[in-house]
Amino acid sequence: MRTVVAMACFLAFSTAAACSQGPDPSDEAREDALRIEVEETLAGLTEAMNAHDPDAVLGYYRESDEFLYLGCTEVVVGWEPFSRRVAMYYRAFPEVVFEQEVVRVQVLSPTVAVAAIRGGSTDAEDLFWTDVLVKEDGRWVIA
Repeated sequence: MRTVVAMACFLAFSTAAACSQGPDPSDEAREDALRIEVEETLAGLTEAMNAHDPDAVLGYYRESDEFLYLGCTEVVVGWEPFSRRVAMYYRAFPEVVFEQEVVRVQVLSPTVAVAAIRGGSTDAEDLFWTDVLVKEDGRWVIA
């Protein structure tokens, strides 16, 4: 009988220990690395915006036929209208300075992430928005 009780206790404790283990640290490290990549991408976008270089800014976005820009103050449907608007804006307002703070990055998969961003500029304050990013050809772009 003692053997049966001892075996039952062993199984209960070993099962509980196996179930209570946290996430695999290597998974957390990979997710942290992806989060850092996304944050670096968004920092690069801010630099391009402050350089007032429309081509560099557009390079951070995924060009596609279904492109939809959901800004904090506007919606633009289609890549062509968006790229024209970006080019006109940066040429018309070269003195505007932008700030962006990544509030949170949620990695959904090795190739998809969502970033919540707070920012503003010398033209507008207290803006909040969300970007969906995809990793294509080894780099993150806003989809």
